[in-house]
Amino acid sequence: MIRTKLRPFIFGLSSFLLLPSCGQEPKKKAPNAPPLGEVAQVFHDVASRYRLPKDILMAVAYKESGFAAEPSRGIYDQDGSIRGMQNGETAVGLPRSILKLEDTPENHSFRAQMEAYGAFVRANLDAQHLDLSPALNTADAVYDWAWQLAQMHSRDKEARKNVQIVFAMETIETLNRGFLWQDDDTLEKIELPPRNPPLTIESFSAPIQANLQLDTSISEIFTVDYLQLTYGETGKIDNQPKRVIVVHCPLTLSSCLASQVQPASPDHVVLGAHYIIPADDKLLKKPVKILPHRAPVRLTDTNGQQQLITDAIVIMIVGQSGHYQDGQRLQVDPSWYSRKQLQQMGKVIEGVCTLINRDDPSVDMQRCRTPQDGLEFRVPSGKAFRIGDIPDFEPTIFWSFARSPDDLSGDIDLQLPVNQKLFPAGSSINLNLAFIRSTAKIDVQILERCPSGKTVWSTINSMAVRNIDRKTIQVERFDQGPNLNGQQFIRALAYDANGRLMGWGMQDFFLSNFDRTGTPGPNEGLCAVP
Repeated sequence: MIRTKLRPFIFGLSSFLLLPSCGQEPKKKAPNAPPLGEVAQVFHDVASRYRLPKDILMAVAYKESGFAAEPSRGIYDQDGSIRGMQNGETAVGLPRSILKLEDTPENHSFRAQMEAYGAFVRANLDAQHLDLSPALNTADAVYDWAWQLAQMHSRDKEARKNVQIVFAMETIETLNRGFLWQDDDTLEKIELPPRNPPLTIESFSAPIQANLQLDTSISEIFTVDYLQLTYGETGKIDNQPKRVIVVHCPLTLSSCLASQVQPASPDHVVLGAHYIIPADDKLLKKPVKILPHRAPVRLTDTNGQQQLITDAIVIMIVGQSGHYQDGQRLQVDPSWYSRKQLQQMGKVIEGVCTLINRDDPSVDMQRCRTPQDGLEFRVPSGKAFRIGDIPDFEPTIFWSFARSPDDLSGDIDLQLPVNQKLFPAGSSINLNLAFIRSTAKIDVQILERCPSGKTVWSTINSMAVRNIDRKTIQVERFDQGPNLNGQQFIRALAYDANGRLMGWGMQDFFLSNFDRTGTPGPNEGLCAVP
C-alpha cells in the first residue's frame, strides 16, 4: 500500500530529473533484454522461486535426460506394454512418485517436472534448516549443492553413500564440461559454458575430499574394484553360472547403480548386474563388481516378464545412448561407448570366464567368450527398443573386444576448431584427424536416420593414407541430423594395411539455419539392413 501511494510522486520526480538540460542530448534508454526461450524461462522461474542455483538445475536436467520430460520407455512383445526404469520417468532422473506427479499428459511437460523438482528440493532443504546460497562462488559451495541433491536423489532405506558420491561427481563433472543444447522444435539454444578452471578433487577442502572417497576394495579380477552396494543374504537360490550376458543401461551411472537396490516392480523394467562398466574413467577408475557370482540377478525379458538369472554372470555397460520414447530412440547419442570401455568389458569377460571355469571345469573358457555361444549380447530385434538392449551394436567392434580386449591397436582423434560447437549450415568445417602412422585407410561417416526411425552410419569420405599421422578434411552439412535439431555426429574409422579395424573416433557439432525439409537421407541399402 505504501508503494502504491508513493508511486505518482516518484514517477513525477523521476520524469523531472530526466528532463534534458539545455544543449544536452537525452539519455538513451537501455535496450530491453531479449525474451527468454521456453526452456530457459523454466530454469529462470524455478531457480528464482525456490532460491536454487540455475547452473546446478541445468546440470542435473541435462545429465539425467538431456531436458527430455517424456518417460524413457521400451516396448515389449507379449502385450505391447510400455515400460521403463523408475529413474527414467522424469527429466531429473527421479520417479514420478518422489515428485508427487501423476502419470498424466500435463505432467510429461518439462515445466511441470522442473517446478515439482524445485519444490521438492526446497522442501528438503527447509526441513533440514539449510540455507545454502544460490551463488556458486567457491568450490565448496558447488559441492554443498551437489551433495545435498545427491542425498535427495538417493535417500530411502536402500540408499548407499557410494551412489550419492557418484551423483555428486556427475553433477560437478557436467559443470566442468559444460554443454550446448538445441531444441528440435523451437530451435531454442541453451548453453552452459565449461567451468574455468575446472573443479578437481584438490579444489575442495580436506573434509570434502575425504567425503568424496568411494568405498571400494579389491575383487578376484585385478582389473575390477568391488563397490559396496548391497548387504545381507543373497537369497535362497544360488546362481550357477555357465555363460555371460551383456546388457546396456541408458541412464547415468548413478541412476544405473541406484536401480540395483530399488525394489522390483511389475510396472518397471528390472536390470540387475554382477558387474558394471562405466562409459569412462572420470567417475570410476575401474569397472566394479557389485554382487558375488553366486547371487542371481533379475532381468526383464523380451516379453516384459521378470526372469531370475541363475545360470549366467550379467555385465552391464553404462552410457547415455539417447532417450527412448515408447520404444523409439528419438534422441540419439552414438558416442555413449568408447574403446576403453569396450576394452574393459573384454577384460571383465575374460576374467569372469576364468572364474566360471575354475568353479566348473565343464565350462570351456573359449566357448564362454564366444559371441552367440557362451556369450550373449542383448541387442535390439525388430523396430521396437527394449531397455537393456545395446544400441549402435556392431558385431565387428563388440565381438573383437570380447575375443581379445587388446585386439584394436590404434585410436583416431577428431578435433573441431577451438571452442566452436555451432556452425552455420553449409559452411566448410575443418575437421582435424590425428592417428598412428601405421594407418592405411580412413573412412569418415555421418550418422543419419532412416524413414523407419533407425539410425545408420553413411560413409562421406574414404581416403588412403601413408606415413602420416595427421589429416585435415572439410565437412559441409545442411540437414537437420538424426535428432532433428541440427546436431551432427561424425565418426572416423582407421584401418591397417590388411583392412583390419584399428580404432575409431567421434565428434559432434550443431548447425544453425539448417534445412528442416527435403534433405536427402541415407541410401535404401543401409536402411534395409536388419
